[in-house]
Amino acid sequence: MSGGVLWLQAPMQQDLAPSLAACATANGNARNLQKWEILKDSTGLRIRNAITQLPLSVNASGALTQQAGDVRTAAVFALSGEVSTSVKAPARVVAGAPATVTVTVDNRTENAMTGTVVTAKVPAGWVLAPASATVGTLAAGVSKDVTFTVTPGRDAAYGNFTVSATTAYTASGASLTSTSADATGLLSCSLAPVRPVSAVVDSFNNGQGEITPGSNAIDGDPNSFWGTAWTPADVPLPHTITVDLGAELNVCAVNALPRQGSSSGAVNGRIKGYEIYLSSSPASLGAKVAEGSFPNVNTMQNVVLATPATGRYLTLKALSEQANKPWTTLAELTVDGTVPQGPTTTPTATATASATATASATATATTDPTVAPTVDPTVDPTIEPTVDSTIEPTVDPTSSNSAMPTAEPTVDPTVEPTSSNSAEPTTAATTPATTAPATTAPATAAAPHGTVSVHPASGNAVVQGQTVTFTGTGFAPGESVTGTVHSQAVSLGTAVADAQGNVSFTWTVPAGFAPGEHTVTLRGETSKRAVQATFTVVAAPAQDGLASTGASTAGLWGGSLLLVLLGAGVVLGNRRRAGLHK
Repeated sequence: MSGGVLWLQAPMQQDLAPSLAACATANGNARNLQKWEILKDSTGLRIRNAITQLPLSVNASGALTQQAGDVRTAAVFALSGEVSTSVKAPARVVAGAPATVTVTVDNRTENAMTGTVVTAKVPAGWVLAPASATVGTLAAGVSKDVTFTVTPGRDAAYGNFTVSATTAYTASGASLTSTSADATGLLSCSLAPVRPVSAVVDSFNNGQGEITPGSNAIDGDPNSFWGTAWTPADVPLPHTITVDLGAELNVCAVNALPRQGSSSGAVNGRIKGYEIYLSSSPASLGAKVAEGSFPNVNTMQNVVLATPATGRYLTLKALSEQANKPWTTLAELTVDGTVPQGPTTTPTATATASATATASATATATTDPTVAPTVDPTVDPTIEPTVDSTIEPTVDPTSSNSAMPTAEPTVDPTVEPTSSNSAEPTTAATTPATTAPATTAPATAAAPHGTVSVHPASGNAVVQGQTVTFTGTGFAPGESVTGTVHSQAVSLGTAVADAQGNVSFTWTVPAGFAPGEHTVTLRGETSKRAVQATFTVVAAPAQDGLASTGASTAGLWGGSLLLVLLGAGVVLGNRRRAGLHK
């Protein structure tokens, strides 16, 4: 209701018609709605404005308006029940996998429903079971849940889907129907979104008590958010956030949750135009896999890729903001993806030898062997072995051999060794081996992107008075890099990145520095790259008055703490609270 003279934002004018409005605006902000009272007396229900005390009545034209009680008698209302049908759809479904749809029929009338049948409607090509469900009689004031199993076709397209339901019944001799509103869900390649393990952003705010790092967009908390700098000065668009998915994935969708909240500032930085890139290397932006514009709302935005793409490092680039401001904010960023399925190369049988020769044996696995690898000794054994070999060689070589074959038997041989393997591998070895190792050593994997290295290995904890070294990589060669420790703000000064883009800061934790979790941030002045990691300061051990040998202190805290801020990334370990997981 609007118009006329206002009193506490409520119209005082006579004969104004009320209107219905949602409790929240389209962009998610709460409305400051007028308040109305429902009053019950012996004749029924009456409605009046809680501020002006003007009741609703029917005017001379038959319209419902507010009128003073001494001008027109307040209208009397009666509540009548209805039959409602509602549907609860699964939030996510996967092609070819069954899911459950629940339909609720609620009889709020004074009459029983008979011959009640519920029918669900699903997208074309989906399998629905049962086709309809018979409820029978539903007494007045009673509700009933009915479940259906839906299975999307294996070739169903990714994207949002809708389901609905209709209830047919008889009441008071009349055949009636009740139809639900549509319920929506997402058909995707995974039933749960994948949360990244680390994030790198081009800018974040770190001033006036407001710190909004990129880690906030991957922490699983919708109430925190990544926000680009607005103090002491704005950083212009475009803005980027690059996340490490932890492994190569076949990505079919990207999920972006805008900043949440009901304050006026919650809309600031809401992304409008965007581009999405996917790469297998943190040093490359990769291929553009999606672009478009987000609506000006605060609900989850699912970007379904036209064609699923494979990669590990995903970049969301914000090109514009809904109100043409220079900021970007984001509450959460996840993806829908699956691990790529490659060919199986592990042999199903292991070649064995009944004895270990006294001289070293040489065997070479090929990518497609036509005969079984030989383990014949290169020279005849001097005597015959008496027992089988203590270690059986494997034909599933690792990427590089780390152990030599056993060259001498553990006991004097007394029998002739076998001249060929007792079993042949069923698949071709993918990596040639120069020797047949006696034991299989695991290949040494490269350190995953976004790890925190601590020396010595005592977590990310440092003691008051200890010297700490922070080392960052991925900056522009020769650029100046500033270092800051916060939340108890301490400047580390400025250092210059070397020819490889590496930079180091050494800092001694003050004796009175506050114990607890702190963050170190390194920011390049030219590249504008900002990387950070977290560490914990603990209080120095209390002195007990005894002479110290230095053994216990050095054993626990000796050495320096190295927080490695890798490549283009913020450094994070697998621990939830380490690095940018805060």
